[in-house]
Amino acid sequence: MRFICFLSFVFSFIVQSNAQESLSITPDTHSHLADLEQVCRDAYGEQSYVADWSDVQAIPNIVQWSDSIGFMLNQEVYLRQNGVYFYSANRHYFMARHNGNTPGGWLVHDDIANNFIDLGSWQGNRYVLCKNTQIVSVPGCMDPSSCDYNPAATEDDNLCFTYPGDLCDDGNLQTLNDSVNENCDCVGQLLGCTDPLSCEYNPDAEVNDGSCLTYPGDPCDDGNPASINDLIDANCNCIGDISGCTDPLSCQYDPEATIDDGSCLTFELDQPQFTLTSTSFNEQADPNQQCIDEFGPEYALADWTDLEQITNIEQWADSIGIGFMDQVWVQNNGEFFWSGNRHYLMQRHDNSLPGSFLAHDNINNYFLSLGSFYDYVQPALCATTCPEAIPGCTDPTACNYNQAANVNDESCVYPDEPYLDCNGNCLNDADGDLICDENEVPGCTDILACNYVAEATDDDNSCTYPELPYLDCEGNCLNDGDLDGICDEEEISGCTDIEAVNYVAEATDDDGSCEYTGCTYDAAENYNPVATIDDGSCVFSEIPVVQGCTDPMACNYDENSDVDDQSCHFDCYGCTYEGAENYDAAATRDDGSCVYSQIACGEGTYFDIATGECLPTPNECPEDLNSDGLVNSSDLLQFLGTFGTACE
Repeated sequence: MRFICFLSFVFSFIVQSNAQESLSITPDTHSHLADLEQVCRDAYGEQSYVADWSDVQAIPNIVQWSDSIGFMLNQEVYLRQNGVYFYSANRHYFMARHNGNTPGGWLVHDDIANNFIDLGSWQGNRYVLCKNTQIVSVPGCMDPSSCDYNPAATEDDNLCFTYPGDLCDDGNLQTLNDSVNENCDCVGQLLGCTDPLSCEYNPDAEVNDGSCLTYPGDPCDDGNPASINDLIDANCNCIGDISGCTDPLSCQYDPEATIDDGSCLTFELDQPQFTLTSTSFNEQADPNQQCIDEFGPEYALADWTDLEQITNIEQWADSIGIGFMDQVWVQNNGEFFWSGNRHYLMQRHDNSLPGSFLAHDNINNYFLSLGSFYDYVQPALCATTCPEAIPGCTDPTACNYNQAANVNDESCVYPDEPYLDCNGNCLNDADGDLICDENEVPGCTDILACNYVAEATDDDNSCTYPELPYLDCEGNCLNDGDLDGICDEEEISGCTDIEAVNYVAEATDDDGSCEYTGCTYDAAENYNPVATIDDGSCVFSEIPVVQGCTDPMACNYDENSDVDDQSCHFDCYGCTYEGAENYDAAATRDDGSCVYSQIACGEGTYFDIATGECLPTPNECPEDLNSDGLVNSSDLLQFLGTFGTACE
């Protein structure tokens, strides 16, 4: 929308110089041979004449002037050049508005503002640019910065209303912030998608309105149920992939397929496959095209030369449904017509050729005959060397290999592991333990061994055991009652005190047998309570000491003795029973040694005189369970071995 107002039908522009002058374009065209000076006087008065090119060059704003005077694109107007009318002969000078795009072949003598207006020369009818020196008073806006500015005005009428930057309404609901621009047009900021990468991008949009919704690579739906992976392409079209055979040389080629699905077969049948069309027609219906239309592009009209290769022609004819006197359209050696409009056909004669049939060739003594005719209505015999696509697993190593399949449909199934067969059984199992050789884990399988391997499936004789039965796998004692680090089975009883007179260097378990020398008389001044063997070192005080036998069991025990003088004797002991075989008349004290022959007691028993019975011989050391004369860990082991059992 423009806000520059022009007076109707005003084609004048004032050029300020020493006098006020105007340039005008005549409303009509005139010949180059006419009196153009008179034309100007007739149109604009006696003070008018043909303008000069220099008058146009003097205009400060040629674009604004051209618009105001009504000088339109490609309009041609006669004028002078330096006072001269003609460039040569009948070539009269004229100017033309080209807006910087001078047509090819144009002879340009001069130009203004980079060919905005060009100076040329030619003949014929054109408008005339006239110059009028008469002073004319024209009211109007005289402010050049206003959009209402009238360059033809000579008197300011205070009607300058609109300026660049003023708010306005461009009438477009898709814009906002409408304002007058420097060209005095009312222009708003256009709403739209401003992202160049979006398919909704509008290069004219200045304010993004959130309409950028679609981008290349986005998923979409192209409306084709046969396509997959539908995506927006670089041209913002929704295109999906179609699976099929993409090899143009294959019989299964699908020109619409974009993804090869492995259905292309690269081989052809040695012998064609034949079939008859389901409808009949004459030769004008193009039998070859009928084969293609009904069975596909891999089919064509059967050739007589292919029929000649069939070994059992009678069986073949019966199987395909060609009976006696039936005829079908064929071609012969690639030709459809024998001559003119006589199309090749084949008829079954069963070795009896009719006299009216023109046979060009025959098979098996006229079982089948090759003829030609026109305007017959009959089916066509079609053939193809393309094999029928049979999908299935084509890998012979697969469990579900299909020998008949010729198109791998990715259905092949294989054993779970390379060492298994299709039933999950081992291919290699040397020891027959149902664990495949490839899965066997060698190692020690004895749970009692030190190096037992729980995962081992195949014993490799590597088992190791403790060196001794009473040691564990780390060499530690299984039995160590005193926790001295020496196994009970290896303990040696004895005196372990090196200060004792009976010290045993090999002893590991002190049995309390240590003997020590020293003064054993507690009345002595140097009495040693630890000493067990008196070494005669006792020292006594001046008080008299009575020496004698101090052992109450001795035969000569003296209760008044203070110090034992080693005089004790025991010869008064013996068998004091007269009935005993070993009765000792000199014995005064019975020692229990009497033997009675009249009563025989068993082993481990003795005859008790008081009871008159055989009683068990008392065990002076009941803790010595194994009767080896020692009480040690062996007795403990024997006890633990019977602990908890019932006595008989």
